Amino acid sequence: MLVCVLLFPVSGGGAEGRAPRITEHPVSVVVARHEPLTLRCHADGRPPPEVSWTKDGEPLTRGTRRPTPLPGGLFFLDVAQEDTGVYRCVATNAAGQALSKNATVEVAYLKHDFRAVPTPQVVTAGSTVLLQCGPPRGRPEPAVFWRKDGRTLNLDDGRQQRLRLVDGTNLAIRDAKTSDKGAYQCVAQNAHGTRESPPADVDVAVPPRILTRPTDTTALVGSTVVIRCEVTGDPIPDVLWRRASSSMPLARVHVLPDGSLRMTGLRLSDSGEYVCDADNRAGAVSASAHLAVVCEYTPALCWARPHALTKSSRAPVSLFCTAEPTLSPTPPKVLRLEPGSTATVRCGAKGVPQPLVMFSLRGNRTAMLPGQRLGRVAVSSDKATGVAVVSLEV
Repeated sequence: MLVCVLLFPVSGGGAEGRAPRITEHPVSVVVARHEPLTLRCHADGRPPPEVSWTKDGEPLTRGTRRPTPLPGGLFFLDVAQEDTGVYRCVATNAAGQALSKNATVEVAYLKHDFRAVPTPQVVTAGSTVLLQCGPPRGRPEPAVFWRKDGRTLNLDDGRQQRLRLVDGTNLAIRDAKTSDKGAYQCVAQNAHGTRESPPADVDVAVPPRILTRPTDTTALVGSTVVIRCEVTGDPIPDVLWRRASSSMPLARVHVLPDGSLRMTGLRLSDSGEYVCDADNRAGAVSASAHLAVVCEYTPALCWARPHALTKSSRAPVSLFCTAEPTLSPTPPKVLRLEPGSTATVRCGAKGVPQPLVMFSLRGNRTAMLPGQRLGRVAVSSDKATGVAVVSLEV
């Protein structure tokens, strides 16, 4: 005989209940305004719990325009500034309640004004350039990168080792080159948008350098001479010629395009030191040379008037010149002496050829040269200056 036995639980509540447990917590997020967003939250329990939400500690009701509770999360159609806050999901069933971790919703923003902007700079080649950038305040903190002439600089490129970020936002250019010239912009970007600083021009100047230095030159009276002085630099240097000890004969000089000096119609008085000065905004450089203007003498005519030309039937045309002697220093016309004293008179002369200085007493045709003596009068020569000195014992 078969017996069927049916067993029923004593309690009528069904399977044993289990309090809710959050299996997926919502996470904090920064989101751009007008973008959709879902805060996810999952929970389990027996019976399956109902999930609700709180914002800043206050319950969110289903009738609220935003956000919308959905199975598995809280949905925002287009995030607005008023959605900013701290959210939690609450799972509830007959066995209990569970709260999720806090999830903060922040709406991204990026202000317009830079705290520091790059400024135009003119630097010398080989120096270091530092372009500053203080990006606008924003949430999340904006990322910073740089553009040159509208193109993004790839600072991670191994070929750009001279360029690097300093303090996360400033751009440093080491060993500046002319290829670094351009307009630089600091760019700040986050989820909200992008901000660009005003462009800052960087100009790299190369100091002047003399390629062909002037050299000492000798030229004939009446001829034309070119004293070389070729320079380079960026920007192109300004070249100015000057004379070391006196003024330039401006009517007869011309600076050539390469910076060299051309002089025409040379005169004896043009002899001297000439200085080539070259400068630009990166620096300056100078070089000098001595010009000697000489005459070609015909012995039979060596005392002719200056700058004269002659033609002989026995010789080709020959250029020669003299400069008439001039006294320097000039002796005084009258000396007043006490008996027993000695008077000294200095007398020098300049000219071409170098004049010979001699003394004579009025009424006496004897010429006295340096080293000679006549009675109480003696003539000597100052070796340092070439000036003749006469001494008279009273």
